[in-house]
Amino acid sequence: MVKERKINIKKILEGAECVGNVYSYSRYEIDTIRITLKEGIKLPRGDYVFVKDDQSLPIVYQVSYPHWYKPGFDFEESLIVAGGPEKDEHRRRYRCIGVLVGKLDEKGEIAPPMIPIPPLADVYKCTPELVRLVTEPLDPWKIRIGVNPETQRPVYMALEPLVRQSMLITGAQGTGKTTALITIVARAVKADPSLHFLILDWTGEFSSLEQLGKDRVLTCFWEDFVNKCVTEKPDIARGFVDGDPRMASDAVRKSVIQALYGCRKKKSAPTSSNVSKEVDAQTGKWESTRLEAKAVAEDNLPEKYPKGIERSVEELVKDKNIVIVDFSTSKELPDEFDFKKRVAAYLAERIWKKATSDKSFGCVVVSDEAHRICPQEGYFDKIWLKLATEGGRNCCPFWLVARRLSLVSKNVTVESQQNIVCFNVEDIDRRRIIEDIGTTFASMLGSLPQGEAMVKSAMAFRVPGQTIHTKFDIETKPASASFSAKQRFLSMANKPKSQ
Repeated sequence: MVKERKINIKKILEGAECVGNVYSYSRYEIDTIRITLKEGIKLPRGDYVFVKDDQSLPIVYQVSYPHWYKPGFDFEESLIVAGGPEKDEHRRRYRCIGVLVGKLDEKGEIAPPMIPIPPLADVYKCTPELVRLVTEPLDPWKIRIGVNPETQRPVYMALEPLVRQSMLITGAQGTGKTTALITIVARAVKADPSLHFLILDWTGEFSSLEQLGKDRVLTCFWEDFVNKCVTEKPDIARGFVDGDPRMASDAVRKSVIQALYGCRKKKSAPTSSNVSKEVDAQTGKWESTRLEAKAVAEDNLPEKYPKGIERSVEELVKDKNIVIVDFSTSKELPDEFDFKKRVAAYLAERIWKKATSDKSFGCVVVSDEAHRICPQEGYFDKIWLKLATEGGRNCCPFWLVARRLSLVSKNVTVESQQNIVCFNVEDIDRRRIIEDIGTTFASMLGSLPQGEAMVKSAMAFRVPGQTIHTKFDIETKPASASFSAKQRFLSMANKPKSQ
């Protein structure tokens, strides 16, 4: 018989400081409470407080909208104009709103209270143990991502929800998004059991994960997969030809696409010569159309594709914890982003098919530069939406990084925001967050130091939908951090001048 868990509530709340009272001009509710703090006490956004119910059980709230309140008078403005403002401390009040986390009972369960908080109820600052009980997931399969700056308590996320749901990391440039993602990936690789990842690296930043060791990490070049990719799906080569102005003609475009599908039937790579032959084999075409279609193929398609590696991406992922596909540069093929984007979609599709057909296979698909592969405006491959919506249930979720949330497809981000790590954002992105997630989470956002974020998760924290202010641990920095801008220009300044 399993012994029922019981918590010493009295001991947990021992020494909790009374910081203020619940006060409202009108209604007193459950989901939010308005708090007036005692003189000299200030609570930052994201901190934790509690009130006691009739049984002295703690009902925990999270601080949002902290602000000063001071009645204004015309004569005070006149004093300011005259250079003598009234700064009476007793006229200023520090207030905030508490957003419900839940009520902790003696069995350690957390549930919403059923009765509104009474007027003028005492408000206490949560003890460290109480914060741990209402934030740390119970599942032992979890990873530490950082610390909460307000409580200095470690922040953990359960891995099961991170695999069962897609994740979005968003924020302005330089705020620490990639560093946070690298930290989460590295910790997940060290977990037991460890996760497996396919990382589509568009900027070359993820190469720092190679520090985890060659037995765990394999870095490939995107061209390594091209030969297998275009032989299996020659129409991917449209990424090379779609930008040609001659493709604006319906007749030319149809002729080129028909030739690409002709290569598929013959299982031949869509080289310039193979596609030209397919165009020549087409009947009933105007001569001008045929010549233009051949010219499009000859001017844009390569004569040969790199041989690459024989093993499939699924085999590589199964063998290694992390497979990084570097899309940041090109060696033999034209550096055409639309083509590279189609190759990335092909790799993701292979992972999807393997995960849906093999219940012993799982892989997290990771990509930075989300605005480029699934933009808000324009075409993007349906595999990204498929991963965001159904990937989790098939153990192949989509983790993506978006520098500008407003530029990323809303269809993808709404599904990915089951778990969201949000750093400082610009106003246009804040409005998008309000649209996608709601005002409660948006109210938690503010000016945060580099490396700090508001982390929201549907299930990865102790309470579903919880938001935790987190200062991320740095497992390893992105590759570009190893040589700063100042170091680059210092190197140029110290270089001997050519005669």
